[in-house]
Amino acid sequence: MKDAFLVLSKLAEESRHILSSWRAHVILRRERDPHYPAKNVDRVLSRLRRDGLIAPIRGQRLFKVTSPYARQSLNIYELASEAYPLDILSHSSALEIHRLTDQRSRVIHLYEGTSSPGTIVKRRSRDASVPIVPVGTTPEEWRTHTLPRRARVKSYEDFTLKTHQLKDDWVFGDSTPSVHGVPVRCTDVERTLIDGLKQPRYCGGLSEVFRAWVRADPDPNRLVDYTERLDRLILYQRVGFVMETLGMQHTHFAQWKAEKSPRGGSRVLNPEKEYASSYSEEWNLSINHPTSILDTRDASYS
Repeated sequence: MKDAFLVLSKLAEESRHILSSWRAHVILRRERDPHYPAKNVDRVLSRLRRDGLIAPIRGQRLFKVTSPYARQSLNIYELASEAYPLDILSHSSALEIHRLTDQRSRVIHLYEGTSSPGTIVKRRSRDASVPIVPVGTTPEEWRTHTLPRRARVKSYEDFTLKTHQLKDDWVFGDSTPSVHGVPVRCTDVERTLIDGLKQPRYCGGLSEVFRAWVRADPDPNRLVDYTERLDRLILYQRVGFVMETLGMQHTHFAQWKAEKSPRGGSRVLNPEKEYASSYSEEWNLSINHPTSILDTRDASYS
């Protein structure tokens, strides 16, 4: 009973409304014994469930806290982070977390971060390498323990959780903001803006992506760094065009225009629309979507 109370009290301290079996084990290793047996975690979870303090979401691996302290509505981003502890909230979900959109999607997007848990990555090219571990834990805590697997929750209430494969070289540009007091891993502002130009259909459409660019205050150097690390010709063109339209300049643009901006019928600003005759000569890009949001820097819905 003491261990069950300990787990619940730690969740309450951190304003958590979701309990994963792996987080329960982390708490007990920290507070009770670094070698706390995994089999005893199941007993703790069974006790909490029997006492009506947690309810299962996914088998014996993911639970909703039903203790009186957790009466407010569930934080769907917390659920996604606990169910997919090594992955990265992205696209429209990241736009919402960063408050760059007024839209609210019922689809929660995540990048499946790496093909091998614990992969060493650089979040930005100038950063030191770091291993990806669950948010709220440290690499040291996993040196002698297996990193948790995904719970593979596909839906919860009226939300759908959608994952996107991400190759290891593209695992960078993440951040850990708090949502209702709980830290979650999501793409940072600059990566979110670039991903919106790459896949606007997952972000509410290109107009909503343009609104996010207008509302954000991105770091131009980071935008350039990320674009060059992704190294896709169409992204050089789209990112460069949008940055220049918004008045952002960079010394790399001359090289991008000369070497990274080929002509072609597939070189379009909006990947969801057909080629249009309106054209940017500088970026060799068909402007097949209205740019008034960028031109006027007006992110309103009027």
